[in-house]
Amino acid sequence: MAHANPNEDLAPEQFPDLNRSFYGSDPADYFRKRLDLLLLAAAKPRELDAMLADGFSYGDLTIKQQEGEPTDEGMTSLKAFISAEAEVLVHHASEALLRLYLAHAEGSPCPWLECAGLTSFKVFKKRVAQLRDEPIPAEDISRVFLGRISDGSDDEVQPHIRTMRRFLRLVAARLLSDSNLYNSAKHGLAVLSGPANLVVTDDQTGASFGGGGPSLSYLEIETKENKDRLWRRTTRWIDAEQTMIQTHAIITAMVSLWDVAKARYTGPEIEGVHVLTSEAVDQFAGLGGTNASPFTRSSFSLAYYQPLPVEGT
Repeated sequence: MAHANPNEDLAPEQFPDLNRSFYGSDPADYFRKRLDLLLLAAAKPRELDAMLADGFSYGDLTIKQQEGEPTDEGMTSLKAFISAEAEVLVHHASEALLRLYLAHAEGSPCPWLECAGLTSFKVFKKRVAQLRDEPIPAEDISRVFLGRISDGSDDEVQPHIRTMRRFLRLVAARLLSDSNLYNSAKHGLAVLSGPANLVVTDDQTGASFGGGGPSLSYLEIETKENKDRLWRRTTRWIDAEQTMIQTHAIITAMVSLWDVAKARYTGPEIEGVHVLTSEAVDQFAGLGGTNASPFTRSSFSLAYYQPLPVEGT
C-alpha cells in the first residue's frame, strides 16, 4: 500500500536507535567552529596573511599566496567578507535553533523526524511568525531549555522562562526581517558588500544627521497594499561585532537545548544546563556594547515606466 503520509504506520520501535544516532552529533559545535574561524579572520588578519604566505597543505591541496605589504584594498575586501559571513552565519544559526526548538517543544518521541519533516519554508516561516507574535507556552520553553516542565509559576524557573521567551521572539523577529538578505547571500551570493553612508538633511534648518559603515546591498520584491509587487534595492548596515555577539548567544541556547534533549532521549545524566542571562539577551537586542550605524536599513524602489494612457480615455 502506498504511503502518501510518510509518518503513517512508521514503526516506533526504531525511534530509540534514531535518537541515539541523532544526539551523537553536536550542531552547536559546528556553529561554534564557524564563529571561531570568523573571529580569527577579524581579530588576526596579519597572522592569517603570514600563514598564507608561508603556505600549508591539506591532502593534495596546497594553499600559498604571494607575500606582500598590507593594502587598503585587501583590508576592504576582508571587511566585506566579515560583514557578509557574519550575517550568513547568524541567520543560519538562528534557523537551526528555531527548527530544533520547534522539533522539541511538544515532546515528540523522535525529534529528528520532526526536523527532517519540516521541509516547507512557507510552513516554517509561518511557525516562526507565531513565535514572534503569539504567546509561547512556558511548558514548551521549560521542557526544551531547562529540562523540566513548568507552567512558569515556579519562582526558581520563572525568570529563566521569561528570558528565553524574549530571546526566542528576538531571534524569530531577526530571522524574518532579514530573510530576503539571507536568501540573496545563499543563492548565488547576490549581495554587494562594502561601506555605505546615508545622510538626512532638514531642508528648513540645514541640520544633518547620518552615519554609515559596513553594509550589504541586495534586491528584493516588495508587495504593496494594492498587491503590486515591485523591485527595490535595500542596503542593510552590518555591525559585525554585534552580529557575532548574537551568534554566540544563539550557540549558547543551542547547547542548552541539546544537552537537555540528549539527556531526555538517550539517558546520560547532566548536572546543569547553560542558561542565557537577561543581560545577554539585552546584548542580543543591541542595548549597548557596540558602535553601530544609527541606521539599520534603507530601501529605494527601482525605476519603472508608467503605462501610456489608452487612446480615447
